[in-house]
Amino acid sequence: MNSAAEYRIYPVNLEDADDVETLGTKPKFWWFGKDQKRLLFKAEDRGTGEDWAEKISCHLCELLGLPHVHYEMAEEFLGGRRIRPGVICENLTPSPLSLVLGNQLLFERDDSYPLDERAKYKVRLHTVSAIAEVLNGLKPPREFRPSTSIKSALDVFVGYIMLDVWIANQDRHHGNWGAIRDASGELFLSPTFDHGAALSRLLTDDERHERMTRKDSNRSIATYAGKARSACYGDAGADKTLGTLTCFQAFAERSPDAAKEWIERLESIAEGPVHDIFRRVPARRMSDISKQFTVELLDENKKRILETRTS
Repeated sequence: MNSAAEYRIYPVNLEDADDVETLGTKPKFWWFGKDQKRLLFKAEDRGTGEDWAEKISCHLCELLGLPHVHYEMAEEFLGGRRIRPGVICENLTPSPLSLVLGNQLLFERDDSYPLDERAKYKVRLHTVSAIAEVLNGLKPPREFRPSTSIKSALDVFVGYIMLDVWIANQDRHHGNWGAIRDASGELFLSPTFDHGAALSRLLTDDERHERMTRKDSNRSIATYAGKARSACYGDAGADKTLGTLTCFQAFAERSPDAAKEWIERLESIAEGPVHDIFRRVPARRMSDISKQFTVELLDENKKRILETRTS
């Protein structure tokens, strides 16, 4: 894939940092751009592709029509010296809005739910039924235009869960979804955000090449795709989280018309626009083998989703 019409990489000066963000594990700080918009810079200092995973995922959201946070690729500088790559995004909740994360919403429903921000994984109370119950108390995202079949917060969230299958996102724990509270106290489902763990960005290029070329079915992309797990449990007594596809099917059962429309939207996306997204990622940020593998992974996951209509 060539690098024609590459995405712009925005320079971010650490000296202009406005505030350090402590939530999460990645280095982050707030920064004012040239147009004086307050932007959050999230560093990619581990060399694992979180930056391109975030950028690609946000454009895939656009193709689906999902409410999402928009990310741009960026680079951090200090005194003219390049420090590290990352992404920038606008503030999701400028005053007087505030973000209420999933664990807080679930705690309000059940005070036995853990509020500890460090306890994000293997939380057995993070079940499909508990999340659906919370969603039934939210309004859909503030700027979302409802369709015939997608009207409620639950309907929209079904799309988020389908996205997780498509992009192999195993990281929608209770800190990676939530609601936006407005000045009147009303709660709206937030746009989908934080997809930096998606698209199998942790694989090395050697592993990607092996899975694309070896004839061993146990090492194939199809087998690999089928192993992806969500951060949701089927019930509080389950030993393991649901697979990403099984999780989507569980939410789809609660909102079948919305699920049908999201699947139809996915089916209507042609190869060209998806390939164009990858072509625009600068080669110094994502290798050709990474692009080829990730496109094949998306194709495989799309096929798996479409097959649920007849299963």
